[in-house]
Amino acid sequence: MSQGFKGKPWYNFDPDTSVCRIGKQAAGRQLDGRTWDEFPEGKKTDALTQF
Repeated sequence: MSQGFKGKPWYNFDPDTSVCRIGKQAAGRQLDGRTWDEFPEGKKTDALTQF
């Protein structure tokens, strides 16, 4: 394995794919120049019909 981001190892899955674990803090929420803050919408239920 070769050295990756800040000395962490690269993992090769096949000849075209290599990954390096960097963690949540370093990864951030930026992708393609956009900040991704969305959460999936949950199923909306009426509180009185749950019982």
